[in-house]
Amino acid sequence: PADDIPGRLAGEEIGVEAYDFALPYFYPNTIGIKDYELSNVYPNPVNSGEYIHVTNVKPSDTFEMFDISGRLIKINQVDFNYQNNSSRVTIPSGTSSGIYFLRWNGYTKKIMVKKGS
Repeated sequence: PADDIPGRLAGEEIGVEAYDFALPYFYPNTIGIKDYELSNVYPNPVNSGEYIHVTNVKPSDTFEMFDISGRLIKINQVDFNYQNNSSRVTIPSGTSSGIYFLRWNGYTKKIMVKKGS
């Protein structure tokens, strides 16, 4: 019945979390599903001087940005959101248009920067 839908949705969410939590106890060498979740970076492309959101990160993560020649681009501001475990990374003003790489905690994502208007 239609009035059962909220309970089914809550049960699915709780069941997945319980399974992920219990898995290491039964199979200690198995990596949980959450370990494979990928972070999203958006919007991409982004204008220089604006910010991008990076999901599924920790407050302790540090971010580095490199151009295609490997030169480090200094990131001046990163704001972490504790409610949804995401960071807002401000792309430095004056960053030239092109392809860059954003790196944090062993992950690297390609981002495209457009010259801000």
